[in-house]
Amino acid sequence: MQVSVLTTSNIERRLIVGVPFDEVDGSFQEKIKSFAKQAKLDGFRPGKVPVSVVMKRFGKSIRRETISELIEKYYSMALEQSELQPVSPPSIEKVIDEPGVDFKFEAVVEVWPQISLPGFEKLVAEKLDASVEADDVEEMITRLRKEKATFAPAEAETVIETGHKVDVAYEGKLDGEVFDGGKGDSLAIEIGKGEMIPGFEDQLIGMKAGDTKTFAVPFPEDYGTADLAGKNAEFTVTINSIETSEPAPLDDAFFKEYESKANDLESFKEELSTNMKRELTTALEAKNNTAVLSAVIEAINFKVPKAMVEHQASHMRDKMLSNLGVDPAQFRDRFTTEMFQEEATNIVKKVVVLRELQKKFNLEVSDEELNSRIQLMGSRYDDPQEFDRQVKASENALNSIKEEALEQKLVNHISENMTLTSKNITYYELLADKKAM
Repeated sequence: MQVSVLTTSNIERRLIVGVPFDEVDGSFQEKIKSFAKQAKLDGFRPGKVPVSVVMKRFGKSIRRETISELIEKYYSMALEQSELQPVSPPSIEKVIDEPGVDFKFEAVVEVWPQISLPGFEKLVAEKLDASVEADDVEEMITRLRKEKATFAPAEAETVIETGHKVDVAYEGKLDGEVFDGGKGDSLAIEIGKGEMIPGFEDQLIGMKAGDTKTFAVPFPEDYGTADLAGKNAEFTVTINSIETSEPAPLDDAFFKEYESKANDLESFKEELSTNMKRELTTALEAKNNTAVLSAVIEAINFKVPKAMVEHQASHMRDKMLSNLGVDPAQFRDRFTTEMFQEEATNIVKKVVVLRELQKKFNLEVSDEELNSRIQLMGSRYDDPQEFDRQVKASENALNSIKEEALEQKLVNHISENMTLTSKNITYYELLADKKAM
């Protein structure tokens, strides 16, 4: 067997495999003889079918089967000989199977990207800084009270505004025709929660119970229903009723709603502040790490294998479905991975860069550093010791945290040679940015 490897791109290799004709033909003849011994044909005793008859009636299909098996066999041998480690199944091309001619085929595969790290001293990244202030805690309490608000029928002539809950009858049309699911007599909407397509809730503000209004709003380009995505729809909406909200009272029942151990407002604020600071620390770390690694990725400007991106996007799609409480296996055909492609590509690029950084600097996470990371993560839970026990009892969980610790160590290491600009933002600006990531 002869094997040659062509580098067709940073992420693609083409294996050209040649096998002597005698080896291929020998395998084919053996398969024909084996088939003849087992064949059952009218006019012949079992196992006594002449090879010539088998060749005439089944030769083409047996040849195809032989070639398929040989491609699989010699492809595996070619990988071992070339020491390639593909990240995708092969695309088999240019198969040559002719009498008296050596058998050949080409296998195109995607491989792990080969990249060259840039000079870190030339890179610039923005480092964010934020803190939790007393006003932030007060704002959080206001938001939590709204979250647990109760609703009551509004007084007559009440004008709809953000925070109200309304019940509407609606009819949606595309090109003058009501689209599937576009009509209903009763739909509850909490104004300001963003449950409807962008712009829809804004059109209801200022209306009163009994009012009817016709307006046009477009469906988002990435809307889940392909027939509606990007289309401009016309809606006619009638307000059936309006309810106003009353923020939840700051009492023991409210504290318990959020699993708080506080028994008064001050202790609740302290507890809330502590939790917000933990969340802030985590969000800042993630955002700043992304900024540093993005600067490296942009400087290299490389492509990543489609197979790796698709694998990551599929994982993200399945995770989304699981979070929605449905079985991913039953709904994958309804949700493509297209909406996750961009984020998945960025994640794969990050993984490639981190791997290359580790190869270059060969950093290790000590037991002390790992335990410190576990303690930091455990502080976010009610029972840090139980978290510690569960993590150390799970090899997967332990490896995951170790990878996070190594990522942080690598980022800290290269940051020392980069130019970091500083920017102060508020707690809520950071959280809004985090959700958009």
